[in-house]
Amino acid sequence: MKEKNALAVYRVIGIWDLVLTLPFALPPVIPFEIAFLRTLHGALGGKAAFPEFGPLHAFFVCLFGIMCVL
Repeated sequence: MKEKNALAVYRVIGIWDLVLTLPFALPPVIPFEIAFLRTLHGALGGKAAFPEFGPLHAFFVCLFGIMCVL
């Protein structure tokens, strides 16, 4: 792969990673993200119960988002 193409691929991967993980780093967005994941879990036919998320869970979700964005 040419160096120019490789840089373009790395840039696209970086942008995609930022788009996927940034919502987890923003505390006001976490309830919507969890609701979306709960809906997706049901739509994909998940048989296990989706757990209820409390403040401690939200803290770790936000921590994950911040660490991924960094």
